[in-house]
Amino acid sequence: MHITQIDIQHLEFEAAQNVVRGCVALVSKASRIHVDCIIPGTDAAAPAQQKSALINEAIRQLRRMPEFRRNESAVTFANNLAFA
Repeated sequence: MHITQIDIQHLEFEAAQNVVRGCVALVSKASRIHVDCIIPGTDAAAPAQQKSALINEAIRQLRRMPEFRRNESAVTFANNLAFA
């Protein structure tokens, strides 16, 4: 999967559980994979840090999917990767 765009939606902080939730969409020319992510966090954390941590979690989950786990080099990123 050659990722050309990453979208993050439904970014929210849950104070009761002290976590940040979000849905990360990893977009390629042929597909769009949505990954629901939960990371430890605080409301005070910078939005850029929250987004970066969510993207890292999404990529970790993607690499654990059977179709990608067999070949770690199957996930690549565009040089001009777009974030939305």
